[in-house]
Amino acid sequence: CAISSMNNEILRMQQSLNAMGHAVEMFYMDTYHATCSYWEKKWNKAGFKQGESRYNQQKKEEFRRLVVRHRPDCLLFVDFEARFFTTEELAEYHKTSRIAFWFVDEVAGHTEVEAYLRPYKVFVYEKDDVDYLAGHYGIQAVYCPVGYSDAYAQYAGNPAKSIALSFVGSP
Repeated sequence: CAISSMNNEILRMQQSLNAMGHAVEMFYMDTYHATCSYWEKKWNKAGFKQGESRYNQQKKEEFRRLVVRHRPDCLLFVDFEARFFTTEELAEYHKTSRIAFWFVDEVAGHTEVEAYLRPYKVFVYEKDDVDYLAGHYGIQAVYCPVGYSDAYAQYAGNPAKSIALSFVGSP
């Protein structure tokens, strides 16, 4: 499962897929800007893109090694970022693994991902994206909302003390 670390914290993908009986290897596709230092961001903004280029190449190579090592049945990309892969690279991965995309953020307006989606299974969180992808690109996406996770329903026990709540506002 290729996902940003933030989305995995929110969605609990690994925990949920493991609970369904799947062996899951997570690959965090965090952006350069989410991981680099303050000064690296400043250099990048000033036009010195070597750090970002090296980072993207490194992530691409790490992903390749992970796929070679584990030979997954399916590659699931959550909120796919086009900058990490070319369409040709995905086609190579598709020779040995099924590929699926799940967008938990709106797809409309992100035209850079359209070329990547055509040959693969696409799931979207936004109902409007089903019609958008069909109407603009002829891509048949499947509506797939975020589901329930036991991770959010763990009982913490009785509170040590009672807490008074007040609500302010009008009905």
